[in-house]
Amino acid sequence: MSDLESKLKNFLEELYYENWYSFRMKWVNPWYYPIKDWIFPHNELKIRNIPRSWSDRDERLFHAVFSMLCDFVEKEHPNGVKDLKDSIVEMESLLGKNPEEDTQLSHQLGRTRETVALYEWYTSVGKSDPNFWDQVPDEDVVKHEVFLQVHRKEQQWLALQDTMLKRCIDNRHCWWT
Repeated sequence: MSDLESKLKNFLEELYYENWYSFRMKWVNPWYYPIKDWIFPHNELKIRNIPRSWSDRDERLFHAVFSMLCDFVEKEHPNGVKDLKDSIVEMESLLGKNPEEDTQLSHQLGRTRETVALYEWYTSVGKSDPNFWDQVPDEDVVKHEVFLQVHRKEQQWLALQDTMLKRCIDNRHCWWT
C-alpha cells in the first residue's frame, strides 16, 4: 500500500471513529429518527395530578401548564430544582454588586427565580385541589352562612390558581433548553 493510500485510510478511520454515531444514524439507517419519533412522540403531554377519568377543562389546562413546568425542571436539569438554585447563585455572583450592567443576565436571573418559586409552589400546594365541602359538618351544609364561607374559600383558591397560572405563562420564555 502506498503512502497516500495509508494516509487516506487513516484519515477515513479517524473521521469515522470520531463521528461514528452520526455516521451510523445518517447513512446506515436514515429511518431511525422518523421511526423513533413515531414510536415515542415528542408532542404528547402527560398531565400530572389529574385522574384518568373525566375532569373539567379548566382543571386540565391548569395542571397541563404546570406539568410542562415540572417536566422542564425535572427532566431538563439533572438534579431538578437544585440545579436551578445553583444557577441562581452563579448568576448572582456574576452580576456582583451592579445588576444594572448586564440586563440580559439580570432578566434571566429573575425568570429563573420565578421558575423555582412556581415549581416549589406547585409541588407543595398547587397540585392538591382542596375540596372545601369536606371540611363542613353535615348538619351545617344547609346553612346559608356556611355556604357563603365555603364559596368564598373556593373563589379565593380559584383566584390564586389563576394568578399562578398567569405567572407561569408569563414565565414560559425561559424554558428553552
